[in-house]
Amino acid sequence: MQKVLLITNPDKKGSCLQAERARQYLKDKCEIIAEIPSFDEELSKFSADFAITFGGDGTVLNAIRRFGTDQIPIITVNLGRLGFLAEVNPQDLEKMLEKYLHGHINISERIRLKIEVFRAEKLIFSEFALNEVSFFSASCGRICTLNIDVDDMHLTTISGDGLVVATATGSTGYALSAGGPILNPTLKSMILVPVCAHQLTNRPLVLSRHETLCISGKSTISCDGIKSLLITPGDTVKVKCSNFPAKIVTCSRENRYNTLRQKLNWGE
Repeated sequence: MQKVLLITNPDKKGSCLQAERARQYLKDKCEIIAEIPSFDEELSKFSADFAITFGGDGTVLNAIRRFGTDQIPIITVNLGRLGFLAEVNPQDLEKMLEKYLHGHINISERIRLKIEVFRAEKLIFSEFALNEVSFFSASCGRICTLNIDVDDMHLTTISGDGLVVATATGSTGYALSAGGPILNPTLKSMILVPVCAHQLTNRPLVLSRHETLCISGKSTISCDGIKSLLITPGDTVKVKCSNFPAKIVTCSRENRYNTLRQKLNWGE
């Protein structure tokens, strides 16, 4: 019997109600090991076979971060607005659970970024990000200047409001707002998107998963909008694709493009 972990967001209306629906459907089919409302508790310790989140995209991001390197399949029930990550409509909950238990589903492996910060050659910060790591000015209203190397080769120096380094999954997030391209979320790539760069020739750039970024310059970094750190002169931020992808249960390939069309109002 599979073990399932229910992850709710108390700030989302109906989260606990939908979790109870899942509990009633699964009570004779799975072992429900816990229902976790906290955003601070580590999740890997529960040793679940799969998890269900009830909330929005932020709930999914937070859950994936809290699983660390022990990623398991996550069914994402959307109680938020956008639903690029949380794509299961509440009315389809039992249907999705039935498909999952019978193996009639797709598990989409999503590349994550690994972010490491070195100060005086010592590692002082390490974090994963499913969507992006963003760099912005450490002082409100001041220009952010960043030096960017790719595999120890200098790429460019940008000045402006900052920089977004995103995954393909994160291409519909902050990177999209900053003018970046939309990528198929299963692509194993990184996107560099300058934010309001002073040089108009600084354009978005797509890199392969095998390349490593080294970024320096006084700034503040934010990983998926959850973990942040002040970067001081002399620090080096290394960004590369992680070997521990997130695993998201998806409805169908067609649903992915339906979501883009509906959420971005294409053709209207």
